Amino acid sequence: MVETPTLAPLVPAGGRFEGLVDVRGPARIDGEVVGEVLVSESLWVGAEARIRARIRARDVVVEGMVEGEIHAPDKIELRATARARASLHTARFVLAEGAVFEGRCHTLSAGSAVAAAAESALISDGGTP
Repeated sequence: MVETPTLAPLVPAGGRFEGLVDVRGPARIDGEVVGEVLVSESLWVGAEARIRARIRARDVVVEGMVEGEIHAPDKIELRATARARASLHTARFVLAEGAVFEGRCHTLSAGSAVAAAAESALISDGGTP
């Protein structure tokens, strides 16, 4: 994931959502979300976004602010404008120059990443791991 996608945001800049966001496919958030975010594919957190939540997605790119937990078995990328106070769980972690990260990063082995991806798929399909 190199470029920011042209997806219409689920929560636009200036918007606020509290509760569970559950998406099959890729998603983008540009507003404020408090609660839980489950995405079966990639999640993009725009530069204006403010998220306080537990996040599960295949991979996550953050340009805005995130507080909470991020579980992304493939990759978590904090871009230059990102501000994260979180516990990260991923196989690959990218921290751009200028990004601010406060928290813990738990890197997963290849086997753990596959298991985490399967768990994410079950959760976003409504099943239980």
